Amino acid sequence: TFRVKLFAYMYSVLGLSALTVIIILNFVVLRTVLSLHRKACEIQMVVFLIGILTIVSVCWAPLMIRVFLIQTGLKEKDVIRDLIFIRMASFNQIMDPWVYILFRKTLLTRIIQFIKVHLCLQRKQISSKVPGVGDIEEISRVRQGELSQQSCNNGAGEPFLSKSTGETLS
Repeated sequence: TFRVKLFAYMYSVLGLSALTVIIILNFVVLRTVLSLHRKACEIQMVVFLIGILTIVSVCWAPLMIRVFLIQTGLKEKDVIRDLIFIRMASFNQIMDPWVYILFRKTLLTRIIQFIKVHLCLQRKQISSKVPGVGDIEEISRVRQGELSQQSCNNGAGEPFLSKSTGETLS
């Protein structure tokens, strides 16, 4: 009937519009936060926003697109696929708490430290083909997690800044 089609169009168009506005506004926030200072809490907020934005987009956009395509006649109704997309949308409520858990500050700092250690180790191995005795000792300290952040960056607040060239590695 006309009312059902109208409701389906409104649901999908308003939902996709809201999702698009959310994505645009989050990118504005991300750009603003990244252009300001690079404090740890701000970087954590950026990672958290990206995580939430990804989860919401992956969970809800397929359902809204599917509803729109079915109503326009571009896709046929398929009960199994429709249920899959509805389950994906409901999966958002399950994933949101996990984003809070996985993107906690302690876990993020461990991940960042892990990345820094491996980038420093890889840079050391690339810069010197034959490691000296001091390099071997430093590599063993890195593997044990005793390397300080000072050896990874040049103290300028850029964690992935190369000491030799001054270029950002990320």
